[in-house]
Parts: sequence; structure tokens; C-alpha cells
Amino acid sequence: MNELIAGGGGVARSPSALRQIRLRAAAVAASFGWHALLAIVLVLYHGGTEQTSSSSTSADGSVLSTPGTVTALTIYQVNPVPVTVILLALLAVCVVGLFSLRYRVVRSSPKLGVTALVAAILTGLLALLGLMSVGIGILPLAVCLTIVALPLDRIGG
Repeated sequence: MNELIAGGGGVARSPSALRQIRLRAAAVAASFGWHALLAIVLVLYHGGTEQTSSSSTSADGSVLSTPGTVTALTIYQVNPVPVTVILLALLAVCVVGLFSLRYRVVRSSPKLGVTALVAAILTGLLALLGLMSVGIGILPLAVCLTIVALPLDRIGG
């Protein structure tokens, strides 16, 4: 990857271009890292609500109430299919951002990354749909993808 960034194949890149590429590569890495953190939270984090008592039935049929604490369910345990779909869609968006950047670096194209921008817009829309739940956690992915999509002659130059 370093050879690709440095201009493998005999193409010399200016320090400004290298800075641009490294900034976009850091945004892609941040998007994958944020996706992993979001997956951990959705699958492993137990919500703040806990049940403080439980009941059981004795051998003679009477209901016994015993004090205790039952751990709340994770978001994944409550809604496994939607969480899986969201996580897979966000992973696909991260991969699209990676390949968009790679394509533009290989082609030495300073243009706008249209596919990464479309992915950022779709991610932002997904965040708006889930704003009252996990949507706010999806917004950083949209921001990272927007940075990846910017023309390579912008920012940090």
C-alpha cells in the first residue's frame, strides 16, 4: 500500500498529494474502526434497564417472587435481523469508500469520488432514519466517507 501511495509504477507524487492520500486513508481506517466499535456496542452492550425482581413457580404450583437482578438484553438480542442488516450495510459502505479511494489513487484522479459520496449520502439517510436509536452512532461513518469522497486536491494541501 505504501508503494501505491508513494506512486508505484514510476509515478512521482508531490508531498501535497501524499498528504491528501494519507488523510483519505486515515478516514477510511477511521470508518472501519468506527464500524467495529458500533458492532461491539450493538452486539455486546446491555441497555440501562434492568429487571429487579423475578418470579418462579414452585412444585406445588404457587408463584414465588424472589428479589434479584436480571441483566437487560442487548440491541442485537432484541432485534437480531435489523441489527445484522444495518451492520452489513455499513460494512459494505466502508468497503465502497476503500475501493473508491484506491481507484482514484491508482488512476491518479484528483476528481470527486462519486461512489464514496453516494455511499456517504446513503449512510447519512440511514442515520436520519435511526436518529432516535443508533442513528447518531452512524453519522461519523458518513463524515469519514465524505472526507474520502472529496477531490484529492482539497484539504490539507
